[in-house]
Amino acid sequence: MGKWLPPDLQALGGSSARDWAGYCAMIKRLDDALGRLMDALESTGQAKNTVVAFISDHGCHFKTRNAEYKRTPHESSVRVPFALWGPQWNGGGEHTCPVSLVDLVPSLLDCAGINIPDSMQGVSLLPVITGDRSRLPEDSFIQFGDGFLPPGRALRTHRWKYAVGADNLYQGKAHAQVYQELCLYDLQTDPYELSNLINSPIHEVVRHEFRIRLKARMRIIGEPPCEIIQAETIDDGGLRTVDYPNT
Repeated sequence: MGKWLPPDLQALGGSSARDWAGYCAMIKRLDDALGRLMDALESTGQAKNTVVAFISDHGCHFKTRNAEYKRTPHESSVRVPFALWGPQWNGGGEHTCPVSLVDLVPSLLDCAGINIPDSMQGVSLLPVITGDRSRLPEDSFIQFGDGFLPPGRALRTHRWKYAVGADNLYQGKAHAQVYQELCLYDLQTDPYELSNLINSPIHEVVRHEFRIRLKARMRIIGEPPCEIIQAETIDDGGLRTVDYPNT
């Protein structure tokens, strides 16, 4: 089984020894069900008139990051399938730009020719298939915690993942007045998030920029003002100092 496990599960284990086979079986069942759905659309002549969206609300990290399977800012929890096909979407190809589940409804309204309300969060992804990314943000804004844990917030760019979390005092609350830095990952060199750089002195410039960007995004969506407490720095142990791009 080991050679089929993603590197994060190989390194961290969690509940994967018990749950991985069942997880793969669930994926197969989903594939089968999607195939039956598409067969039904084809056989009834509705495939050319139907937009199909394939999404998930969260992923699974097999108890490697906390005591459950999700509710963290890690890729295995927050990076989910997002595929659209049908009229106007077919032939659009695969895109790596940062998007969010809040973009789904505006995208469906747009392809149906329905005006998107100004009050609606998210943007239509329809222009992306023609190469127009002008309305997309430079990063993905992530909220985690989900009411069962203290609230957390994160930003993900093509290269970086930066996340903060609140104290247990705020457990079950939608927002917090104070957040503590939790993690910084360089997704270019560490795509499975095995090396947390939040305490690295040589990455302070990166963390400083993300503190500003994260608080700005929180203000845009109407969250109350908050403080972000930066992590304590540690001796860099002779790590090579480099200049990193911040996108």
